[in-house]
Amino acid sequence: MSARAEEFEVGHIPVYRYTSSTVAPDYALILLPGIGGYGGYYPDFCAMHVEKGLEIWAMDPPGHGRSKLPRGQFTMEAYIEDVLTLAEHIARATGLPVFTLGSSLGSGTAFLALEQSPHLVGGVGMGVAIPAAGWMADARAALASKGVAQLLEVFGNAIQFNIFRFLNLEKNYGDPERVKKVYNDPNVCWHYDLASWRSYLTYDPPVPTEQNSKPHLVIVGGADPLFPTDDVKRVFARLGGPVTLDIVEGAPHQVMFDRPDYFSTKTDTWVRSHLVTAKAAVAT
Repeated sequence: MSARAEEFEVGHIPVYRYTSSTVAPDYALILLPGIGGYGGYYPDFCAMHVEKGLEIWAMDPPGHGRSKLPRGQFTMEAYIEDVLTLAEHIARATGLPVFTLGSSLGSGTAFLALEQSPHLVGGVGMGVAIPAAGWMADARAALASKGVAQLLEVFGNAIQFNIFRFLNLEKNYGDPERVKKVYNDPNVCWHYDLASWRSYLTYDPPVPTEQNSKPHLVIVGGADPLFPTDDVKRVFARLGGPVTLDIVEGAPHQVMFDRPDYFSTKTDTWVRSHLVTAKAAVAT
């Protein structure tokens, strides 16, 4: 592989930019990490994927990775705003059509940002982390309750949500070596303030999901224990616009890691099917 990796900041936003030294890019992806993750968590996939002729700008969300905010403290509004800022920067700096690519929890942000930016022309999600079904809907209802609001008024950021006690990496990641890597990575965020987690799960976008008009691809594992197929289908049914659902039979949660060739090819093929429209949008 001949990929190049750069680390820098766009304003206050930490970014990892991956480019090919041999293939000119036709479009750019903003990679949004999974829960507790950061932009630099995906170097192998990014290095492989950019050889198809694209750029990847992987960002650290607020309160994650190299962000200057306290670890695990953020609002969904600030997260979305950073995505919009980065999308505008990439579009102006490169002239390329810009798509989002969300991994796991980042898949929700990847979709919800689309209608909020004229610089985003479409998105891809490894998952569909929008709290409209299953455990995410139950969590949204609980966190939106008056009782939780009262707790936060009294205790503020002293109440924390332990990500990995909840997530059960051994079950949802499967690969023991990958689990060990996560536990040993100092840039991974192990907890969120409950107020931050509440901000994510109770976020209401200015444009409802049913009114989305932009293309979006959802890729999920058919054997994903975190996002069961029935829940995925229920959420997907609430997404407006030209959306596509790809359930990969037998695949676990981390399709990007466990089926990287399939995920890369499917994503690139789908994005390229929308490039004519995307380039027309950029030109205007």
